[in-house]
Amino acid sequence: MNTSTRLPRILAATIFAALTCSIATVSLASDSSDPLQVKVKFGDLNVASESGAATLYNRIRVAAESVCHPFDNRDFASKKLLAACMHKAISDAVSEVDQPALFTIYNAKTGTSKPILLASGQAR
Repeated sequence: MNTSTRLPRILAATIFAALTCSIATVSLASDSSDPLQVKVKFGDLNVASESGAATLYNRIRVAAESVCHPFDNRDFASKKLLAACMHKAISDAVSEVDQPALFTIYNAKTGTSKPILLASGQAR
């Protein structure tokens, strides 16, 4: 199977990142039945602070590199898959954590704008 026919399949079933409580999981859906995962602990961080959010962002990035590494075959198509995998893993993880300071770090690192979602306990 060549890379161009694998691309839609891989992107359709690629990775997801789940961050709950004080553990983050960056995953890659692979051909096997078990996804590759890296758990990122952040219970020791104050993710509401700039320094804590920056540290967590770096941990998420390293975990995403580890999970997405199988895509790095040194050719152009693989580099595109690696970049897409990294972007999705980091973006999903940042969204799951849902901390404004982490969104700010993400936006600064990627040069894009990820909306900060604020929730209110009051119904209108």
